[in-house]
Amino acid sequence: GMAGAGGAFSLPQPTMDILQALRAAGEGRGSMPSVGDGTWLGALKAAVEPLQIAVAITDMTVPGVTVHYCNGGFTRVTGYPKYEVEGRNCRFLQGDRTEPNIVSKMVRALRKKKELLVKVTNYRKNGSRFTNDLSLTPVMDTNGEYRYSLGVLSCAEEQTPDEQQALATLRGLLPRRMPAAAQPSTFETNVVHVDE
Repeated sequence: GMAGAGGAFSLPQPTMDILQALRAAGEGRGSMPSVGDGTWLGALKAAVEPLQIAVAITDMTVPGVTVHYCNGGFTRVTGYPKYEVEGRNCRFLQGDRTEPNIVSKMVRALRKKKELLVKVTNYRKNGSRFTNDLSLTPVMDTNGEYRYSLGVLSCAEEQTPDEQQALATLRGLLPRRMPAAAQPSTFETNVVHVDE
């Protein structure tokens, strides 16, 4: 469809094209899309940067489970600007009413490379509370290394039908596998510690 036809949250066609190309490349069915800086991460950033939906990319080869990149949608949902998010662990969104059992589920999903969809109480930069409709999608490379976790966040209380549709579409389109050669690993080690 036309970008914008489904409201502010419809996924732009270029985003869908890039994500579909990344999925195909990860499955050995096509070449990498020629967008961004030519790397896998560059292409993924190009796909999610224009979205109103919040996306955070965590590099699982780096100790500490810190956010490598977040898009403008992340700032829209949480109030935190990029420079306050990138390089930090996402637990800064937690607060008094954040459910410890759900946090444990998130930690387990990250450790075990499992997809997860949860609703968790989080806090914006201004201190206001919101229910975070959160998904975590693990990305393995073709060598079997656990490379990234893709977080998609949304304020459950403010979701419109078009945002719900866009969230479902985006979550379905996210790549789960990547060609190992398409993105040099930050560290060659595969030791990831996830702290509770």
